[in-house]
Amino acid sequence: MAMAQNQRPLPMEMTKRIVELACLPNGPHPLRYNAPQSRCATLASVCRAWRDLVERHTFRNLRLDRARLADVDRIVCRRRRAYVRTVDLDVELEPYGRDVYGAFETAEENARNSAIFSETLRRCFDALGRWAPAGGGSGLDGDGAGIWLSIRTFSPSDVDRCGAAEMDRRKGDLYNQDIFGDRYVHSILQLLPAASELPVVGCVSRLSSSNRWHTKARHISAAAWALIVNSLPNANKIDLSFWDNEKKDLELRKRLRDDIGDALARMHCPNAEVALSCRYATPKDHSSIPPTLIDARGSEDAFARGLRKWARQLKRLYLSDVVIAPEVFYAPSSDDEEAASEWPYLERLEIEYAAVTPHGTWLLERDPEDSPRDRPSPVIDINEFGQENLCIEMPAPEDLYEYDFRTLPVAMEMDRIHRSVARAARRMPALRYLYLGTFDQAIQWGQRYHSFLYRYDETRGVATAHWGSLPGYTPAEDVVELWREVTAEVRGCQLEVLIDEEDV
Repeated sequence: MAMAQNQRPLPMEMTKRIVELACLPNGPHPLRYNAPQSRCATLASVCRAWRDLVERHTFRNLRLDRARLADVDRIVCRRRRAYVRTVDLDVELEPYGRDVYGAFETAEENARNSAIFSETLRRCFDALGRWAPAGGGSGLDGDGAGIWLSIRTFSPSDVDRCGAAEMDRRKGDLYNQDIFGDRYVHSILQLLPAASELPVVGCVSRLSSSNRWHTKARHISAAAWALIVNSLPNANKIDLSFWDNEKKDLELRKRLRDDIGDALARMHCPNAEVALSCRYATPKDHSSIPPTLIDARGSEDAFARGLRKWARQLKRLYLSDVVIAPEVFYAPSSDDEEAASEWPYLERLEIEYAAVTPHGTWLLERDPEDSPRDRPSPVIDINEFGQENLCIEMPAPEDLYEYDFRTLPVAMEMDRIHRSVARAARRMPALRYLYLGTFDQAIQWGQRYHSFLYRYDETRGVATAHWGSLPGYTPAEDVVELWREVTAEVRGCQLEVLIDEEDV
């Protein structure tokens, strides 16, 4: 039967409002319409005008997986593609059961899951590569503005995805950190050679990892993210998560950190706004010695080199949960010509870095004014563990005790970082906002903080540098003087300096 023609149409504004209310979102994301698809679909048969309005909502957010990708070209025709604003790609890995209880993911299982990941990603990029390129904008407002692509990897057997009956069976194990939630913690999903050259996708203007905020989410290799980003030439907002928190295998940790640096050096996203989390967690036991990732001062650091090279093409960078050294910003001993080049586009730089360095030292020490405390008991009962009957993952030695007594900044180490940042800022002509914050277990709960905020108001011609610390940290005189010199040289104005114990 032909679609009905409305002989007495309502004003378009009223019709549009009626359809919007009928397809009102009931989820937490205001941009994603989560009304039942069947209910909205029936409204499309009212008339041709309603069909177009309804499809603008029903196709606004697409959730794709391997099965749906086979039909995406047939269902999402050229007209409907213009309505799509977000694409959630679900990469569903192979299931697992009680037969692997107490065992981490094997190399063979990881290889099979990497194959699934590679195939799903290639199919998605094959499909999206045929869509019209983004027309600019944020990717969320207006036709042709581009798509927000979000990638999520999981198994149907994972905690909270395995169904009510299985979750009931696991409740006792969840109380003790169920191994099912940790079995892949040391595994990294790779893009296999079949997907090493992804098609160029021009319709995506924003990319994010849906796994970023989940501490036990599946890890995607930095090399894979570099290939993904390089296949999205119009992506101007990027939110990624790398894995730099391996705590039991030091050599693996070093390799992963080097891989991140190499991937960043190859990543091409000019003038983009990027949020990158390395997901590092500071040792809970402050009496432990942080791992040494760089053998000696001045040694080559692939992570620092890659980050320096990559950041020079960015417009805004938000870096969190990361272990840094002064050479991340400035490497005076480097012979690399890139080390002396400018960061010409960077307007805003925010970094939340760990209270440890890659050289195996702490940035915090015990405050002599604090009363000493006895070493607490381990966070778990060590006697419960046995190699023959492993039911939960044994914490890393640095996390076996929650012993957080370090609160006072190590002035010499902090000064080195702030000098390095100031020298790098000399080559950042567009910089308007810079924030540095150190975190540890207690700082994350707001009990103490150590931060630095630099602002330049171009309209007023005013620059400020604000050190806020609790317990107090006062930068060395030469650090403050260096920031004054940089401000006068690059901004052409004087610097207002604030040093206090208030939050900045």
